[in-house]
Amino acid sequence: MDQDTKIIKIILDANQATQARKKYEEQQIKAHQNYLDALRRGDQEGMRRAKAEEARAKQALDRMMSRTQIIDRALRNLDKATPKELKKVIKEINDALNSGNVERNSQEWQELTAKLRDARQELRQINNESRTAAETQPSEKRRR
Repeated sequence: MDQDTKIIKIILDANQATQARKKYEEQQIKAHQNYLDALRRGDQEGMRRAKAEEARAKQALDRMMSRTQIIDRALRNLDKATPKELKKVIKEINDALNSGNVERNSQEWQELTAKLRDARQELRQINNESRTAAETQPSEKRRR
């Protein structure tokens, strides 16, 4: 069985991702400051709003970091990724492209679409291997 070896060099222009991370971190800091201000004033409603805003910013930051790690881990090990992992990576990349956070035709857009093609190709290859293996195995009759 002949297997192709792929070496993928990933160089990311992380400007947009860094800007998004900074934005979420700034929102979180600002919300925390608002919470402290409301606490000093004794404003219960302001404290509640600031806490909720801080939680939303933290959740958005965590979600962005988690997605980045999932995509990075799977893309580094395309040849070892399971079909489920590949499907998740494909979904995450599509979500990133459709989110509006990545400018179309930017360097990051081009890199994400290239990674998307690689992940889809690897998934197709796995599916073809599975299909071929299923066709070549003799079918066994069920015993009752």
